[in-house]
Amino acid sequence: PDMHNIAFTLTATDGDSIWESSFAVTAHAPVAEYNDLVIEDPTGNLNNQVDPGETVNFNVMITNEGSTAAANVEVVMNHTEPLITVPTNTFSVAEILPGETATFTYNDIVADPTMANGTAVDFTLNITADGNYSAEDEFSILVGDERHAPSGPDAHGYLAYDMYDGVLAPGYSWFEVAPSAGGPGTTQT
Repeated sequence: PDMHNIAFTLTATDGDSIWESSFAVTAHAPVAEYNDLVIEDPTGNLNNQVDPGETVNFNVMITNEGSTAAANVEVVMNHTEPLITVPTNTFSVAEILPGETATFTYNDIVADPTMANGTAVDFTLNITADGNYSAEDEFSILVGDERHAPSGPDAHGYLAYDMYDGVLAPGYSWFEVAPSAGGPGTTQT
């Protein structure tokens, strides 16, 4: 591990006498860690989150918290949600210096329009670099805004929908009754 002291004992002999000497060497290694996620939805509603039916870009930030550079860094992003499509899940950069952050951009990620608002999706990042370095990190997102999910059911089994529920809301044939809107009803005073 990075900054780990490795203890050595050197033993020398001339056939008659034995000499021992102890010393330590500090190991240096990269420590690549997930830092942040920025979601871009340039063809959606521009709220920087994943909503059902949107195509988005993930900018995944990886920071090298170690004391030496990480060379030929590859990050593979995986998930198990069948309603999320990630066309290309592997990206690489040549190097991340100690203390620096690199951005890995995953484009054209699609959330199926039938996903329920408020669905949690977990992502795993498998990070590798030269020198047999490997690490795993993770992050989670919420798809949509759970406030836009239908409310209910109430005690009678009814759900309340609004204009934000998208494909979750059933289609209705409305019959207008208000006279002010052209309906056949009667105004009561």
